[in-house]
Amino acid sequence: MGSNYENAHKKLISILYLYDTQLFYVWVGLSNEMDRMRYKAIEDALDKDGQGVLIRSDDILGDGMLTTVHFYGNSAKKWANEIFNRFETVMDQRFDDEAP
Repeated sequence: MGSNYENAHKKLISILYLYDTQLFYVWVGLSNEMDRMRYKAIEDALDKDGQGVLIRSDDILGDGMLTTVHFYGNSAKKWANEIFNRFETVMDQRFDDEAP
């Protein structure tokens, strides 16, 4: 999910719940470390919600490595692989918590 509008995070979550009020979702955060205000807004929206998790990605490529939000090649592969690893960890924890 994403939006170019800084305060649209709660609205995006509410749109998800139009489809399913019990939906668990994973929000993959921005890849640009310079956007701390947007991360704060996402974290605030998630805190009140409780049904989603945020996977941060601003530390994967390092500060100053990314000049735009869209990237490709080896940088994109590195980013995608790390996001998958973090996603897998989140899902493992979620299912471990639900085990009888």
